[in-house]
Amino acid sequence: MLKNVIRLSRFEDYYHTVILATVAGMLLSGTYTLHVVPLILANMFYMAFSFAFNNSQDYKEDRKDKKKSNVVSRGRIKYSDAVIVSFIFLLLSVSFIVMTKIELIFIYAPAILLSFLYSWRKVRLKTKPMIDVFIHGFAFGGIFVLSGYLLSGSLDEISTAFFLAAFFASASVEILNEIRDFNGDKSQSFRTTAIVLGKKNARAAFLVFLSLSAVFTLYAFFMLLEFKRFFIWTLLALPMTLYIFLSLKKYNDIAKDILQVFNTLKLSYIPFVFGLFIYTL
Repeated sequence: MLKNVIRLSRFEDYYHTVILATVAGMLLSGTYTLHVVPLILANMFYMAFSFAFNNSQDYKEDRKDKKKSNVVSRGRIKYSDAVIVSFIFLLLSVSFIVMTKIELIFIYAPAILLSFLYSWRKVRLKTKPMIDVFIHGFAFGGIFVLSGYLLSGSLDEISTAFFLAAFFASASVEILNEIRDFNGDKSQSFRTTAIVLGKKNARAAFLVFLSLSAVFTLYAFFMLLEFKRFFIWTLLALPMTLYIFLSLKKYNDIAKDILQVFNTLKLSYIPFVFGLFIYTL
């Protein structure tokens, strides 16, 4: 049963991103605090809720796709049990948020609501063009960097720039996921952003969002660091940038192989986090 609960949470799909983004947000504020530990747990359980609830709502469609690893559609967990487990994850997440810094609930409340409406069968905002991209950018990306930053920092121009960088990076991932699921979503008559744009324009949107993420990242670092540290960070970031470029170039069909691409990017986190550590010295 425990193994199926872990599979329901799809922990392996996001743990590295959540840890990186939360710790990066904290380091970018220029401070260290052990409060980042319960915040990471809060973000992990928040994502576990989002993925588990999404699986519970998609089980009928996923039955038709043998490639999907949805434990609910495979009959390993009952629908009702999956919903209960997902809300237990949510309760744990809220508990850790309150334990960390109660003021953070003001940014998590809308994120939780949007995450719920994103998947809930009666609404399914993930099938609404542009709304799906916005929710993914905010509720499954930007919020992690922002929450880490707000542990010790305040909402200012720099934190906003880093939030937007993470927002557009996460939005680009949503576009890629929709390109990957293009045929299946179209057969279900879903109107995602990729379906409305078409594959060619969706790939262009991916590049635009990724470029915007890079622009906001560089803008924030340029404001945050004096020239020497900015130069050091840039040198450390070059291996990551080159690795991303080579990884994307390696795959001709970005829709088919996107999961493999992002798995190869995990090693590129190392120079990025090291660069943030240099900044805080």
